[in-house]
Amino acid sequence: MPDFKLIKKTNKKNKSVNIQLQGNLTINNSNNIKNELIEALDNFNELTIAIKDVDAIDISVVQLIVSLNQTCKKKNKKINLSTCFSNETTELLEHSGLNIIPENNKKEQS
Repeated sequence: MPDFKLIKKTNKKNKSVNIQLQGNLTINNSNNIKNELIEALDNFNELTIAIKDVDAIDISVVQLIVSLNQTCKKKNKKINLSTCFSNETTELLEHSGLNIIPENNKKEQS
């Protein structure tokens, strides 16, 4: 199974960061993903997280995204989330109660 890919672009002037997560977003990679998200949260006021080209995703990474979203709200930081999942993954997330798919993004799925 392929590993995950994290692409990060920062704008220090605007205190913003764009993070793209791809590939195998599972518990095997969740600690690395968590560390990157914590670093982004600590150093930036605006976070844009794009999740696409996903080979696999499990509850550990979904929980990280849910927690990041809640923490950003508590710390008055702006977060933008975009996702592109298969229909099966979208349906599973919607039924889990841990839906991380933004309402305005539901039409972009493959």
